[in-house]
Amino acid sequence: MYLGVIALAGLLYWAAVAVRYWPPWGTISLLRIHAGQIVVVNGRWSEQLLERVQEILVDEGISRGFIAILARSRIRCSRQFSPGAQQRVRNILVNRWKD
Repeated sequence: MYLGVIALAGLLYWAAVAVRYWPPWGTISLLRIHAGQIVVVNGRWSEQLLERVQEILVDEGISRGFIAILARSRIRCSRQFSPGAQQRVRNILVNRWKD
């Protein structure tokens, strides 16, 4: 019984991550977007970086979602981000890490 519940919970979590509804496990740094406002959940983000991400949110009309930074400099955005918006976020973050 308990094993089935645990398996179901794991399957639901995996499905939520696969469709980019929930940030993946092992996220190093996480931004959540609520009502168009950025909330830093963990990690260090400069004001300049947050302002540039906010510009993307306004340009793309994104009002909720997340941006997660994973190990090995991988970046995962929620499904509300178009491929173009995801690339813009990646460009900003990669340029930040080169400084």
